[in-house]
Amino acid sequence: MENFRDKFKPTPIIKLIVQFDKMSVYTDSSVFKDYVYDNKFSIRDFQNEFNKQTENVEFEDDEERLNFEHYCEQEADKYYESYPKLFRNSFFVTLYSYFESKLKKLRADLTKYDKKNLIVDIKQEKSKRESLINWHKRFFEFNYKIDLSNNAENWDRIQKFGKIRNAITHNNSNFKNDIKNIDPIQFIEILRSFDSITFDEKNGDFFIENENFILEFLEIIDHCLIDIYSQIEQKI
Repeated sequence: MENFRDKFKPTPIIKLIVQFDKMSVYTDSSVFKDYVYDNKFSIRDFQNEFNKQTENVEFEDDEERLNFEHYCEQEADKYYESYPKLFRNSFFVTLYSYFESKLKKLRADLTKYDKKNLIVDIKQEKSKRESLINWHKRFFEFNYKIDLSNNAENWDRIQKFGKIRNAITHNNSNFKNDIKNIDPIQFIEILRSFDSITFDEKNGDFFIENENFILEFLEIIDHCLIDIYSQIEQKI
């Protein structure tokens, strides 16, 4: 006769944690997408309001007209260039940090709570040039023998996103001005692989042109996270 306790064994805490964090990815993704579109339309509202206020303006003399044109030029740059760039850059960096933090938390939770598997810390194997994301990824592959080959293209794409993120955060969206570990020629090829990035090959400046870049990154990290959570869930 089956033992009552064996039949109703409590779910290990690590499995509950992984399941919860997996489901949270869907919720987080929905919030992130809403935020992208809310900001897109808010900026568009600013632009429309600016256009209304600067139409059909009458001037008493040329000096007043020139001053107004100078003002319009500055304001137009703010609403059409500065605001969109600041939002897209900062939010992309936030999403990248979110992805890093999810992997870091999963690794820490598995190390602390998984009593079924023998966890081997690969900390000493991390090279100086290896990204934290790839380091965490190797940890999961090594300890849980998960197969991430189905998402190989997404992981390769994430490496390119990581190069862009580094140039944004460490070099103010430029790939030429004394930035370490970036070959300008290779970086240009990375930028060319994205339809939503504009760059100046001469001075090295680049910027995210529209929200498609952010939405692509969000979709990719969603796939990669769900894949990792799902496979590890079967191993614990």
